[in-house]
Amino acid sequence: MNLNDTLTKLFEGLLIARLTTHTELFNTLTYSQLGTKPDTQTHDAIYSLFAIIQHNKYTLEIPTYVAFVDYSTA
Repeated sequence: MNLNDTLTKLFEGLLIARLTTHTELFNTLTYSQLGTKPDTQTHDAIYSLFAIIQHNKYTLEIPTYVAFVDYSTA
């Protein structure tokens, strides 16, 4: 590990802490952003998606469009 890696991780930690504080203070995250809120995980979003697909399969409503973006592995 070199100095750039350490500085990058430090900056990332500071940025995440400030963004988390800002989003919680001003309530900027929507209910749909499950993986980014405290006490929620991405598997909650997968369960919600599965429930919507099952509901639409039996009621023949409009199609469901989904996008999952995982920035932690990008």
